[in-house]
Amino acid sequence: MNYQKIEVYNPHSEARLVFVDEQIARFAEEIKPSVDNQINGTAIQDLIIDMLDTIALNYVHLHYTAKRNGSSIEKNGLEARLGINSTGVDEQIAIYFSIGYEAALSNWEVWTRWRLCQLFSPTAAQAKKPAYRPVDSEERNKIAKWGIDWMTYVSKGFNKIDDAKLERAFRYNHAELLNSDYLALSLCPVVDYDPCQLDPKKENIMLWGYTREIYATGIHTNGDDPHAEKWNMSTPLGQEVTIAPARIKRLVLSNGANDAYSVLRWFWDKYHEECRQHNKAPKEFFALSRFFNYCDSL
Repeated sequence: MNYQKIEVYNPHSEARLVFVDEQIARFAEEIKPSVDNQINGTAIQDLIIDMLDTIALNYVHLHYTAKRNGSSIEKNGLEARLGINSTGVDEQIAIYFSIGYEAALSNWEVWTRWRLCQLFSPTAAQAKKPAYRPVDSEERNKIAKWGIDWMTYVSKGFNKIDDAKLERAFRYNHAELLNSDYLALSLCPVVDYDPCQLDPKKENIMLWGYTREIYATGIHTNGDDPHAEKWNMSTPLGQEVTIAPARIKRLVLSNGANDAYSVLRWFWDKYHEECRQHNKAPKEFFALSRFFNYCDSL
């Protein structure tokens, strides 16, 4: 594919699909851990998640990170920082986490929607830029128009997104989760974080249909409430914080699986089992349900 043309910025073009495929292939290689940079159990112990009762699962503080960060966390602790996924999104350092296993599912529902937009929007802050650069104002205006068109496209609802684009987001997330750990953090409300903290990003949610769709507003996010959701909590923004290894455990399953995908899938099955047992209608997980269907087909 010749990228020396402006069509690579068009989110609905074949050129963009090929460009995104190459991004995913590079990422899948870059995120792979080595034997030396993973958690080895010297300072961080494992927590068998499927041995916990529902009460504990509803209050556990969950953070996921690439396995390649494991040895550093085991040596130095988990430090507040602007991670690779925070570029262009967050302005201040922090450690983000979800409270409870259901909140972790909501986090990935929103994260999958956000990832799709980072892969296909030609103007998203964190979107990888093609090697080709616009050469004149006409091309720059065309890219800007494609950016607006993409926002309009997403604003119509994620149920309108075509399967080819959704599959790319699923492939990216699958690679990320397989090569990540889920960590349980021993945190105390008030002492380690404000349980009533505000979410500065929420200021923009209600302004655009685009951001309302990404945040799954009305289902997983209350756009009228300025406080952070349980799926998007953090240590104090802008403060240097380190969580010591002794306050961290890696989540594993009793079958030996220790990757974030296996843990998240267990959360998914557990959540729906709990809904059935209590005759409760589950929340709508448009992106996440399709993600697991995709993974089941592999």
